Amino acid sequence: MAVVARRGRDWLRLLAWALPAIAGLGVAAAVAAPVLSTAPKPLRLWGAVTYLAFHPACHQQPDRCLWVAGAPMALCARCTVLYTGFALIGFVSQFSLRPVPHAVRLRLFGLALGLMLLDVASEVLGLRGPFLPTRLLTGALVGAAGAWLIVPALRAAESLDSEVTPRTKSCHTPHRTSTQPQGGGIHVTH
Repeated sequence: MAVVARRGRDWLRLLAWALPAIAGLGVAAAVAAPVLSTAPKPLRLWGAVTYLAFHPACHQQPDRCLWVAGAPMALCARCTVLYTGFALIGFVSQFSLRPVPHAVRLRLFGLALGLMLLDVASEVLGLRGPFLPTRLLTGALVGAAGAWLIVPALRAAESLDSEVTPRTKSCHTPHRTSTQPQGGGIHVTH
């Protein structure tokens, strides 16, 4: 039982570090894609593969992307800063000395998500055209708030899991007193 609890803590700790790392590596790959796509032929293939790998996660419309080396990144501007915010705040929140209540973090994430949805809706409904600064701001807010919600929750679950200790006795096992025999025999007292 103790081994299972330790493995659970190990997985939660690994996940708390892995999620921001994966987000950071994703941003690095998105930045590398245009550089690779303009490189000599052997590396150009890796640029194309990177664009294809990110296509299911992002629309990659060139007018909504940040550009590197004369080509659009493999993620749009909003996705790029969303993952960047998640990576940065995910790593920083590992070292948080004073925990913020989960309910507060959840409300902040809801507010950030609401602002992003409002930005998307106003653009889709034709109330305004694409505006890069709001895309960058709302993406960064959702990424940062998402990391601030998820990573501390994983760390809290890890510490809760560490408090679980295996039981050595059933709760129905009677407590031995000095009048009970130690040999396990039956002793009746009147």
